[in-house]
Formats: sequence, structure tokens, C-alpha cells
Amino acid sequence: MHEWWAYVDYFRTLFHEYFAQYVDQLEKYVHLMTDDEIQNFDEEIKRKEKEKHIEKLNKDIK
Repeated sequence: MHEWWAYVDYFRTLFHEYFAQYVDQLEKYVHLMTDDEIQNFDEEIKRKEKEKHIEKLNKDIK
């Protein structure tokens, strides 16, 4: 019975090490945006849409 628990501890340790590596990689590659960053991003999209609309109107006038 003691050997069985040794295997359980071994696999649990492997799992924790693997999971820790996975979380570290996620933290490197995934950037969570703050509310301010999201608002700035939305404002930038709206500004670009307005610029495109103005360019289209200018082309239509010519």
C-alpha cells in the first residue's frame, strides 16, 4: 500500500510541475487588458472608422 502512495505522490508532483510551466507560458503570451486599455482601444477603432468615412466622403465629392 505504501508503494501505491509513492506513485500517487510522484504523478501529483509531475502534474504540478507541468501545470506550473503551462501557467508561466500563459502569463508570458496572454496580456490581460485593463479597463483603460480597453477604452483606449475602442476609441482608436472609432477614430479610424471616422477617418475612413471622411475619406470616402472626400472621394465621393471629387
